[in-house]
Amino acid sequence: MNNHDAEAPDSSEKRRRATRSSFRAGARAARVLAFKVLYEVDIARHSAVEVFDRQDPQEGLQEQDSELARDIVRGVLSHRSEIDQRIQEHAPSWPIDQLSAVERNILRIATFELLFNTERVPTAVAINEAVELAKMFGGDAASRFINGVLGQTARTIEHTQSTLSESSGDVVAGGNE
Repeated sequence: MNNHDAEAPDSSEKRRRATRSSFRAGARAARVLAFKVLYEVDIARHSAVEVFDRQDPQEGLQEQDSELARDIVRGVLSHRSEIDQRIQEHAPSWPIDQLSAVERNILRIATFELLFNTERVPTAVAINEAVELAKMFGGDAASRFINGVLGQTARTIEHTQSTLSESSGDVVAGGNE
């Protein structure tokens, strides 16, 4: 094996890491854009379409990341009442309208991803990205608060899915007897 052959796996591994890293950076930038749009819609009551169309070019995202941001905004807005109900269940001491707009909208994005976007975003990624957004935009305790609420939400979702899986297994098993 010559030196060139020995270097090839290392360079291809570096390219794979760089690709994964840039994908994560693009997805994070998409979440930042979605957050900014949802924040302005929440605070100023501006049209989501108008805010997105104004903010998107300023962010300079690649098309796939811009689409991810658009999907997040649409998803959060179309499922907002269910998302807010889930947040309220796991932060009962903090009525949704009394949360800071930063925390409320970060929780909405992550809860949307936990409930409705699980094929695209694993649970740990949704929570970690929300914590990172909280570090960027929130106060000192925001990241811990968001991590706690989302951890509870994820456990509840996993428990519900586990219970449903067991129940459907019982129905199938019972039907074959």
